[in-house]
Formats: sequence, C-alpha cells, structure tokens
Amino acid sequence: MTQTIKYDKTSAASIFAYSTHLLGHCLRDVAPYAQVRTGKGALGQSVEELYFEYEVNRSCQPSHAVQ
Repeated sequence: MTQTIKYDKTSAASIFAYSTHLLGHCLRDVAPYAQVRTGKGALGQSVEELYFEYEVNRSCQPSHAVQ
C-alpha cells in the first residue's frame, strides 16, 4: 500500500504545522477504523503510525534527522 505523506519530514516547521491539525481531535477522528496499540507508549506510537504514517521502531535513536 502506497501512502501519501502530507508534510515534509525534513522540515521541523512542516512537521509542526501538520501536527497542529490534531488539536481538538482524538485519534479516532484521524483513523476511525484503525487498530490502536495498547501498552506503554501506545498512544504516541499509534499517532506516529496512523497520523504521521511512518513505521515505529524500537530504537531510542530518531528514525530521521530534522534539519
């Protein structure tokens, strides 16, 4: 499945602007039929996967650097 990223993942300003669309909404508004994770850090991981559309990893290092 090909996904369309709606922000520039190399731009902190673009990521921030995109994240502001979450204000006043719950995760179900973004992905009403998605399976939400459970456990420690689950909400953050679900937002990463469902809203920012990238695969969560177990590394403590960032997946990509923001300029």
